[in-house]
Order: sequence, then C-alpha cells, then structure tokens
Amino acid sequence: MVNQQESICGHWIKRVRKEQLFESNWLNKLDNYHKTLHEIANDLYNKYQHGDLDAAKEGLKEIRTTFNKLNNILAKSK
Repeated sequence: MVNQQESICGHWIKRVRKEQLFESNWLNKLDNYHKTLHEIANDLYNKYQHGDLDAAKEGLKEIRTTFNKLNNILAKSK
C-alpha cells in the first residue's frame, strides 16, 4: 500500500501548494480526489487480502469514477 503523502502525486501537490503555482480551490479539489483514490485503493487491497474478491472487484467501479473526477479536475487546469 502506498500512503498518499508518499506518492509522486502527493509530493507534487505538496510542492505546488508551497510554491503557490495553482489556484488554491482547484488544488484542494485535486488533493481531495487524490486522497479519496488512496483510501478506496487501500480499502480494496484490504478486502482482496482478506479474500473478499467480489467486494474488491465491485469497488473498482468507485476507483474508476473517482479517477474520472480527478482527471476532469486536471483538465480544468489548462
């Protein structure tokens, strides 16, 4: 499992927040979706590790939905 603060995206968000390179509201939304992705992924990993494969597979829909929201936020940065 990867802690969201230790991920490449987490480091990037922390750096650009410090350097104030992007609008704060936009960056907060990006950070929230990034955190949510990690939370969902960790939950699915735990379900998988405990043999609850159906629940883990079902959770992939939530990962996809959250990823799409994060991707939409990134598209708005242009």
